[in-house]
Formats: sequence, structure tokens, C-alpha cells
Amino acid sequence: MLKIDNDVIKNRKLSEKMKVKGIAYYPEHWEQSNWDKDLKRIKEMGVNTIRIGEFMWSLLEPREGEFDFTLLDQMIEKISSYGFDILLGTPTATFPVWTLKNYSNIMAVDEMGRQRKYGTRRQYCYNSKDYLRLSRIITGKMVERYADVKNIIGIQIDNEIGHEGSDFCQCDNCRRGFSDFLERKYDSVDHMNQVYGNVFWGQNFIEFSDVEVPFGDLLGHNPSLRLDYARFLSESTVAYCDEMLQVVHKFKGDHQEVTTNLPGGLFNKWFDANKLVENIDFVSFDNYPIWGGEINNADDAKVAMELDMIRGLKEKKFWIVEELIGAQGHDYVGWLPRPGQAKLWAMQAHLRGAENIFFFRYKGLNKGEEQFCQGVYDVDDELNDKFYEVKDFFEDVSKDFNTEDLASNNKVALLYDFDNIWSWKIQPQSSEYNFLKEFMKYYRPLYELGLGVDVISTDKDFSHYDMVILPNMQIVSDDLYQRLEAFTNENKTLIFGYRSGIRNKQNNMRLGKNILQDMIGATIEQYEAMGESSDLAVDYKSIKYPLSVWRDILRLNTAEKLVGYNDYGFENKSCVTKNNYNKSAVYYMGASLDCDLMKELYKDILKDSQIAFYETSNERIQLNDKTFELNHSFEEVSGLKPVSYKKQA
Repeated sequence: MLKIDNDVIKNRKLSEKMKVKGIAYYPEHWEQSNWDKDLKRIKEMGVNTIRIGEFMWSLLEPREGEFDFTLLDQMIEKISSYGFDILLGTPTATFPVWTLKNYSNIMAVDEMGRQRKYGTRRQYCYNSKDYLRLSRIITGKMVERYADVKNIIGIQIDNEIGHEGSDFCQCDNCRRGFSDFLERKYDSVDHMNQVYGNVFWGQNFIEFSDVEVPFGDLLGHNPSLRLDYARFLSESTVAYCDEMLQVVHKFKGDHQEVTTNLPGGLFNKWFDANKLVENIDFVSFDNYPIWGGEINNADDAKVAMELDMIRGLKEKKFWIVEELIGAQGHDYVGWLPRPGQAKLWAMQAHLRGAENIFFFRYKGLNKGEEQFCQGVYDVDDELNDKFYEVKDFFEDVSKDFNTEDLASNNKVALLYDFDNIWSWKIQPQSSEYNFLKEFMKYYRPLYELGLGVDVISTDKDFSHYDMVILPNMQIVSDDLYQRLEAFTNENKTLIFGYRSGIRNKQNNMRLGKNILQDMIGATIEQYEAMGESSDLAVDYKSIKYPLSVWRDILRLNTAEKLVGYNDYGFENKSCVTKNNYNKSAVYYMGASLDCDLMKELYKDILKDSQIAFYETSNERIQLNDKTFELNHSFEEVSGLKPVSYKKQA
């Protein structure tokens, strides 16, 4: 039985906590003789919560059906004796070798048809019934054992679900699962053939089981089929997470809340993060502004956008359970955070909605794959400036930067849709198209103008915003169109990026006119893919701006031209237009525009929309009537020291 001194531990729910000041610590990696020294130093940092457990399966169940929680019991007892709360991770992200020996069908197969190998992590297939059963057992055993431990305040399901290629599989489990998915979706094979247009290339199927996994060939498969497989992959990932959530809820204590930590780069994943977090209590995120192999400084605007997206998943504050503190990398090491920079990134996350933060990790390892992932303490185990950086940050968030009662009131929303992202991923159309890069061309200028932006899925309610922006939304469903139509019945501003509205929900081109044609007041007559750079440019207010990646050639109907083309044959055609539609102003950005041009256009659009903006060299965050300023540069800017932050008076 666990021996916990309840006089040391406070029984409190997460919602009652002012702030979780956390760190990831893995006592199983160190001799027990080190535990007291480690925990004393963690206490001195100002930490009140420790994250443990997410990679312990091989220790907890060394052979199938034989469970030994002795070491984890000892870890929890020792951590609790110092008065720490605990975030406990379930250990299904890596599995013991006996699982593979006993059940060969658990391993995933990548996009090139190669079976993944034992020895890394997240190699399992979400559609393996054997792996699902084994996951249920170990998760249930762990959660049930610690359900009454009052200082275990949260349960983290798995670890970075869908990361590092684990969001894709095309094994036999998945092929059978995909056939079932198609049979549930379509009332007949003939219906599926009709939707896909399988008469082209003579591809009509007779049975649902005839359908191959549509990846890995030299020539691309049918784009509608590939989008359905992306949806199937997402559904499989979400179903696994929800299955684990059901197990946790069955056994956990009433005081314990449940999360799962999301990795970065969600726009590049084959799962919809909105659906993955739908049933959990709060969103968690692993915030690594820089990673191994990246030799240049982090892009603070890109980091800000990703944090805004994480906040938008449940439209409320979130946790960061891994916050970078030192240089990171597995086989390659990346940028070394400059003094104060990790603290600045943590504050950036905090002010953009991270109410609780765990630094990763307490101490760097001298063995295993992550030997080059630095912690607060490095492998020399010597006190260093990173210790004081963490300590100072925790002191700051308890004083002037405590944002618990502060809220954003953003007037601008940037919308995305995973079906649309996957559609672009399946057929990029331009060799230089990258969804994230193009998305940032709409976000970055707003960031530089000091505007708060909510980055949300099209499934969310956007009716209360003054301005809604849809970058490159080529898939516009009938439902989304109706909601946009309703949006324009108020005095609002709507902005579309190029290629918007060309496809329906089945990933097929719409016959006849573009669904948005009346709304944008222009016809897309032709289109052209370009390289990363080109000789083409457009003029705006007598300044030339380069074009790249893509352009639509627009003919005006009811819209007015804001930016036109001037190259041979298209001198009278439009690039950027404005249309008065219902009660709203509707803009269409018909090309991949330079960020400087986007900023100039935004200035005029924001003025017309009566939305205030503030040109600044620093990151500006407005929460209620409080303004926070962060300087990400290595020079003093507007009286703010390099890599530092302040709350304006």
C-alpha cells in the first residue's frame, strides 16, 4: 500500500489552483540515492507539481499479466513527501518487447509500406485490437491503483499521440478498418464510385474490400479517396484516445482531471486535433519553439500562431506539459536558447493562454536517445543559469504576470479546416505550396500590427467576430457557406485567400461557378502556379511587391479592384478585390502575397473595419485593459531589454 502523509498534501481540484508550476522528472532514470537531492533542488526552483510515468510500461508489466508497481509506488511516496502534486502519465506510448513477441499485428506500416521496428516509440497501430486491449489493461491498472491519491491531480493519456509519423498506418488492420469506414459512410459501392468519379481510369470497385490504401504509389490515387483515408486515419487516432479516456474515467478519482499532450506541427498531422481533445478536460501542449537540426532562431510569430491555435481548440486556457529550457535534439542538436530566451518563450505561452507550465526536463540524460535534450540541470549535475531562469519565471507568474482573471477579447479570427489542409497536402497544385507557410502570410502581418487573433476551426462559432479570415479555403461545404452568408448579414469584414471555394466536401471541383462567386463579386477566369520566387510583381500605392507560389486571374463582376496585374495579357485583370455583399465588405486575395503587401492591405482594411491596431517591433498582447510587451530580439527595443518582457503601466 502507498504511504502518503496527508498532512503534507492538500486535497484540491485543478480548478482551485492558482498556478501549476511544474517540471518533468523521471526518478526511474536515476539511482534512488539521488532522489532526495533532486527533489530538494526542484523545490528550490519554486515547482509545486511534477510530471511522471508516461514511459514506464516495461517496468510496470515486465511480462504479460505480471504487474509490479513497486518502483512507481516508491516514486509517488517520495515525491509526495516533499509536498508536490503529480501529473501522472499513462505509459502506452512505448510498449514492452513481449507485446511484439506475443502479438505481431500491433506494429504500424509507414507511407512507403515499411513496417516500423521495435526500439523507438509510438510504433503501434491504432486499429490493432490486441494493442487496444493491452492498452486498456495497463491504463486501467495504473489509474485504479492511484485513484485515491489526493495529490495526483491529473492523468495524462499516452504521450504526443500522432507524433513522429504515428498518425499514419497502412497495415492489414487499417485496410480492413478502412473498408468498414467506407461501408459506414456510403450506402453502396455504386454510390462511392459515383462520388469518387471512378469511371475515370476505369477504377470502379465491386466491393468495399477492393479498395486499396491510397498511398505509396508513383502516381497519386483519386483525391476523394485519399481525403477519405485521411479522415479514416483521424478517426482511428481519435477513437484510440477516446477509448483510453473511457478507461481513465472508469477508474480515476473524482479529484483527478484528464488530458493528453499534443505535439507541435499540428497542421502537418493526419488527425484533427479539435476532435482529439473534444472529450478531455483541458488541452495540453508540448511547446518547443526550436528543435534539433534548426540552426536559426525561433520564429516568434509562428510560435505565437501555434499557441493561439492550441488555445482555440477548446476556446479556453490550456496547459503546457513540456516547455523547452535548453538546446534540444536527438541525433542533431539545434539552436542554443540565449540567456533569458527560454523564460521569454514560457512567458509568451503564459500570456497566450497557458495557465500551467511544466519545464522539460529537470535533468539531462547520459543514456538513451535523448542524451542531447538539455534539462534545467545538464549531465554534469552542476547548478547553472537555467535553474535561476525557471525560478525567476515562476516568481513572475505569481506576481505581476498572473493572468488568471484576465481574458482576451479578440475581434479577429483566422479559420482553418483539416479537410482543407489534407486536400492541399494531397494535391499541393504548386511545387512550392506549403499550408503552414501560406497560413503565416495571413497571420504574421496581424501579429506585427499588435492584433490579438483567435486561430480556430471552421466548426467553431465565428459569428461574434468583427473580421473573419479564411486563408486558401479551397473546400467550402454547403454548411460553411450558409454560415458565411449569415455572417455577412451583419456589418462585418470577410477575407478569403486564393483558391477558396473551388472544391466541395468530397474534394471534387465544383461544376459551374464557384460557390463564393457572388460573395466575392468576381470570377476566377484562370490560375497559375509559380515558384518560390518569380519575375512577377504587383503595385500597391506605387510600391512594387513580388508574387510567388500561386495566383488566380480575376474578372470583376460587382467587386472593385484593389491590386491588379500588369504583365502581358493580364493588364486588365485583378489580383486583390473588395466587394460590398449584404452588409459586409468581402475581400479576395487572389495570389500568394508578400507579407509586406499583406500588412499594407490589412492596415487599410482594419481602418475601414474600425479595428484598432498598433505597429510595434515587439510582440504585443492585450488582455482586458492590460497590455504586455515582449522583446524577442537581441537588442533593446523601445526601452525593453533584449529577450525580456514587461507589463505596460
